[in-house]
Amino acid sequence: MAENGEQLNKALGRNTIQFHLNGTMPKPEVASIEKTGGTPNQKTERWANRIALYHFVDPDTAKAKQALDGTIGLFEGQLQRGHQCIGNEDEALTLSHAPIWWRAILSLRITSHDLAGRGTGYAHLEQLVLDWLEHHTTLNALGQIKSGPRKGEI
Repeated sequence: MAENGEQLNKALGRNTIQFHLNGTMPKPEVASIEKTGGTPNQKTERWANRIALYHFVDPDTAKAKQALDGTIGLFEGQLQRGHQCIGNEDEALTLSHAPIWWRAILSLRITSHDLAGRGTGYAHLEQLVLDWLEHHTTLNALGQIKSGPRKGEI
């Protein structure tokens, strides 16, 4: 649960939507770099919120660097553990979580593209997001999970 009993997915989603509509974030506290926990889709959207928060909404150089490093770590971790896998949790191609993943990934697609000219780390993040999108599209087209705990499943 987020602050005031609001579901975390809803609070993070409101942040994502409002950021892309008007550059604001109604619940910045749920995106805080100090927050931990959540399911893989919540963790992914929290990183997307952090990129938006610390680079655009309430710029903070140190926290922006942490957000960049953490978001890169999220994607690089999936290269080792499997697509849509974070830690031991696997949400590969789950219908119930797909809308949240898409909202987070497309937010990162927009922000990483805007940030790509700022330096090597940002260009790397943009490429990781593009790779994720390509991998996800391929998985959907093939209908088979290529890596992680559910490798080979259709």
